Amino acid sequence: MFSIMLLFCTSLLSSYKAKECSTTTPLFVMLGTDAHLEVTEPVHLVQHSQFRWTFNNSVNIVRVFSDNTNRTHDNYKNRATISGDYSLLLKNLQQVDKGYYTAVFLSDVDKCLAEYSITVEDLVSAPELTVESVSNNSDLCVLTVNCSAQDSHIQSTLRYDANNCSLLEGETSKVTADGASLQIKLVNCSVSCNHRNHVSELKAVKKIQHFCPTKSASNKTTQVVIPVTVIGICLVLSIGLFLKRRPTGRTQTCENTIYDTLQVSDNLCLKFQGEEVKVKASLQRQQKFILSDL
Repeated sequence: MFSIMLLFCTSLLSSYKAKECSTTTPLFVMLGTDAHLEVTEPVHLVQHSQFRWTFNNSVNIVRVFSDNTNRTHDNYKNRATISGDYSLLLKNLQQVDKGYYTAVFLSDVDKCLAEYSITVEDLVSAPELTVESVSNNSDLCVLTVNCSAQDSHIQSTLRYDANNCSLLEGETSKVTADGASLQIKLVNCSVSCNHRNHVSELKAVKKIQHFCPTKSASNKTTQVVIPVTVIGICLVLSIGLFLKRRPTGRTQTCENTIYDTLQVSDNLCLKFQGEEVKVKASLQRQQKFILSDL
């Protein structure tokens, strides 16, 4: 009886291994997070049938029997949970969890219900971007751009001419040893170094104008400086001419003395003996005024 059961199990396992899924769904998961694996077809367990989630076609993560009882592998008891629709929740995935996860229905006719290829990736590191000037004048600026992350590095040359930017030559992208990508991008005269994988992306950005003072920028500065200088010179000359032409007059002592109290502080013009004279007055003070001829 034991030999018959062993033969039956062996044939069942052989038939399962021979059965392959028609499609495999790639799934990229961030290190330390969870993955939810769904079954795309309904599962109806009947007598002597069984449902399984397996890892790399060798480890039975969880098995569900026809009486709806289930058994979970010891290594997955705290990390795997099967729900009522037979989907599988894998918790806290690590690099060792990379591989194939298959949902299979075992009965008279075995059937693969779903298969996932899981890749576990960590967050990418921050890239480093450096920009160095090769040649720089008022008409054209040529720069070398270096983009690096971990043990990978790419370099490109670009030009900047009157607000127009373009890549000239060099390497603009590269796949790193861990499967991530390193890329140099140029958008609106801003160069960026991008480091990314399927679960994360980091980049460093710099504006090309900061490294290339072009002719247009110099002209703008000149257009501002020259008018300001001219205005300043004209203002100084105007003040000088005004002071030079300011009338002084001749002062003569008059026989008549005028006493008065005035409410203003200014040079006043009064009529004295039929002639117009200028009077110097102080606010709220009684003064003796000396009349001077205009």
